[in-house]
Amino acid sequence: MQVSVETTSALERRMKVEVPEERINNEVETRLKSIARTARMDGFRAGKVPFSVVKKRYQGQVLQEVIGEVIQNTFYEAISKEQLQPVGAPAIEPQPMSEGAGLTYEAVFEVYPELSLSPLDALEIEKSVAEISDDDVSDMVDKVRKQRATWQSADRAAAVGDRVVIDFTGTIDGEEFAGGSGEKMPVELGSGRMISGFEDQLVGIKAGEERDLDLSFPKEYHAKELAGKAVKFAVKADVVEESVLPELDEEFMASLGVKDGGVDGLKDQIKQSMQLELDNALRSKIKQQVSAELLKNNSVDVPKAMVEQDMTASLERNNQSAESITAEQREMMQEMSEKRVATGLIFSEIVKANSLSVAADRVRSEVEKIASTYDDPQQVVEWYYGDNERLSEVEAVVLEDMIVDFVLDAAKVNEVQSTFQEVVKV
Repeated sequence: MQVSVETTSALERRMKVEVPEERINNEVETRLKSIARTARMDGFRAGKVPFSVVKKRYQGQVLQEVIGEVIQNTFYEAISKEQLQPVGAPAIEPQPMSEGAGLTYEAVFEVYPELSLSPLDALEIEKSVAEISDDDVSDMVDKVRKQRATWQSADRAAAVGDRVVIDFTGTIDGEEFAGGSGEKMPVELGSGRMISGFEDQLVGIKAGEERDLDLSFPKEYHAKELAGKAVKFAVKADVVEESVLPELDEEFMASLGVKDGGVDGLKDQIKQSMQLELDNALRSKIKQQVSAELLKNNSVDVPKAMVEQDMTASLERNNQSAESITAEQREMMQEMSEKRVATGLIFSEIVKANSLSVAADRVRSEVEKIASTYDDPQQVVEWYYGDNERLSEVEAVVLEDMIVDFVLDAAKVNEVQSTFQEVVKV
């Protein structure tokens, strides 16, 4: 077998493989003889069909099978011989066989890029640090109370934070449109759930009052037939309601699973949840910072095949298809995939160059941290350790954390003081 490799771009290779005719013929002959031992044809006993007859009938089919298998086998022999690491499936271009010429084919594929990373101690990384204050906890308690608020009728004009129950009819150029009307619909003023201006123009309305709202649908509105169009809503307010926050009493505590400690016990429980949220947000933020700095300081040729694989996975996660997205969306997705793939390649190089491996105790700690948010933590721990695939997902997260820690230990790190609200974007 003869192999030659041509570099057609930074990562693309065109490999020509020539397989001697003897290798093909020998394999075809062996298979035809095997078929002849059991072949059944009219006019002959089983296994007694003349070889010439078997050959005439089956040679074409067997030849194609052999060529397919030989190409597959010799491709891997060739890349091993040439010490190449292909990315994705190759595009095989076989040439027609002629008597005495053997089999010749070309395989076009990409290879993994060879990386030479810049020194990690040359990196400068900003690391956010934050603590949870008493005010943060009090704000979160108020947020939890608002989430469990009830509504009662208010005999006054509606203000921001109130809820108005309305009947409405929408028209465009004087004509009603599908989905533009409704009855007894609650609208919370200041929530931002309605199109721009809708809630603002209901401030001050009273029960029984009617108003006309002159608005426009956003240019990026999900219903394309309405996007950017001027619309008029005729609105009648049925009821104005104000929210009533639950008292911080035993009933409220019990509804949140707080059995002891009263308000302080509630605050302790909320603070624990907030700390877990803060830790995760800080971890995510520093990963982003490290990734961005590594990408800025290292040029990486990204294999197209890996980008396509990443984009396909992203579409599947979002239950989308390539046909369902616009050209602009595809361009944005491709840019994000290129960054993810480049980051993954850099991370892999750091692991290889520094012989990093996943520490079992860190995996256990991560699993226990995840499990701590459930009612039966031990059951969750056993669930993870009962399936290698689930556990490998945690191991991948832990390895990423170890890479980030390794980079931070080597780089120049500047701590930036932040608040809980800034980090978790509440």
